[in-house]
Amino acid sequence: MTVFKMLLGFFLVLAGSTGMAAEIFQPAEPVLSRQDTYAAKLSQQAADENRYPVQDGDKTLYLYGSGQPVLICAPLKVCLVELAAGEKVVPNGIHLGDSVRWRVSPAVGDSDKTFLVVKAVAPGLETNLAVITDRHSYDIRLVSKPAVRISKIAWNYPQDTAAAWADYHARQQADKAAAEARAQQAQAQARQAQQQAQQRARQAQQQQQAQKAQQQQQARQAAIQQREAQTIPETGDVLTDLDFAYGVAGCDRCDWRPVRVYNNKKQTVIQMPDMAGKELPALLVTSFQGPGLVNYRFIDNRFIVDRVFQQAVLVIGVGDNQQKVIISRGGV
Repeated sequence: MTVFKMLLGFFLVLAGSTGMAAEIFQPAEPVLSRQDTYAAKLSQQAADENRYPVQDGDKTLYLYGSGQPVLICAPLKVCLVELAAGEKVVPNGIHLGDSVRWRVSPAVGDSDKTFLVVKAVAPGLETNLAVITDRHSYDIRLVSKPAVRISKIAWNYPQDTAAAWADYHARQQADKAAAEARAQQAQAQARQAQQQAQQRARQAQQQQQAQKAQQQQQARQAAIQQREAQTIPETGDVLTDLDFAYGVAGCDRCDWRPVRVYNNKKQTVIQMPDMAGKELPALLVTSFQGPGLVNYRFIDNRFIVDRVFQQAVLVIGVGDNQQKVIISRGGV
């Protein structure tokens, strides 16, 4: 052993004096291929570049909280500001720098998204628009140019993403704690059950199961009967699932005025009186562009429209002989 230590010490001294120690005990530098080097370069460029705003389909996407977005509108052409799903503008939440030559109005899409419809009345205008919602506040630069357009803008919200991840992890921890609590409770119940007489436990369990099964059967039967009582036979719709908040105005003496109007969140149904032998009115759905035709079916004295509209018009005749009934969601 002494001879081995002496030889090892001699070798280390010799290696240190000649620079061999670094070569022996230091690993060689990894060699990257051309493809590896190119991939690393692209990754670094992507990390260094500011990639916002970006084009996402028909809209320009900004990073919320990073600079002032710009909306460039052609004169008398509609531009759109798209808010997040479910985000609502608060009362008095719209502040327009130039309210004389710019117009801003709200619109709601099918996915419960709020849009701000922006229009400039002349070219060469510039102002700003401040929007306050129940989630965010925005300061948007407005410019009117005939040739250049950024006609629709929206945002990515990094704070919302971070909050979603935090909520996800919190739910995971809560589920884990609940599972552990349930496991501990089950173990305690098992220990308690083992201390009881086997016969008494079996009888109690059988009685409990029988009562539970009877209660569940009664509850299911009651639920079925209640649902059947609240179901419209012609359509299969359940009354508690329907929205009857519609108002009907105009042509009070017309014998073809709707009896009721409702929607089931997917379709709107206009229940008419008996239309046998009567002229069927035309159905038009109004939007910010005015009344327009819509696809519908007329079955069993019912107009069935495959969407939920805010306002519609039933029309018979033209000119001075025209009769019209207006249907408005939420009242007239």
